[in-house]
Amino acid sequence: MIQVGLTAGHHATDPGAVNDPLQENLLNLQVLGAAMTFLAGNDIYVVSPTGKLSRKIQELNRHNLRCAVEIHFNSAGSASPQGVESIYHPGSVHGRVLANFLFDRLIELPMGLVPRRVVDTNHLGRRLAFTRDVMAPAVIIEPLWISNPQEKAVAMSQDNLKIIGETIAEAMLEFLQF
Repeated sequence: MIQVGLTAGHHATDPGAVNDPLQENLLNLQVLGAAMTFLAGNDIYVVSPTGKLSRKIQELNRHNLRCAVEIHFNSAGSASPQGVESIYHPGSVHGRVLANFLFDRLIELPMGLVPRRVVDTNHLGRRLAFTRDVMAPAVIIEPLWISNPQEKAVAMSQDNLKIIGETIAEAMLEFLQF
């Protein structure tokens, strides 16, 4: 059976971005649930560890994964940043392919998500452990900015979060056929 890794960024003691009433870790879990359900319905075994990042990475690396995705939502001190951001590790050819599948599928959604960038961590000026240390091709996907009023409105809808999760799963399936 094909195995993939799928995790929700942050956790209860590190909630990530907060923009009342939205809390990133809770949004991540909602999107994760929709993606997992979709993948399970397509006979894909999903490894989805919880807790601190180092534990997640260790658990993911115990499996023969074809790819791994961590779900996050962006935020900034300003309301102007917006758009889908898909992040991969430099030098990971398959990571870049997966990042592009995720990015392309999300910006096609009718809810109005706009393209921001597909970027490797060198261009961010940060070394992100998830993309660097997971042995399978790994991507961090950030579908929208909860600090942007238009994108926050998208995140306020349970239906939209479900669609985002299912779209992430569809992009992963597309990658598996690549």
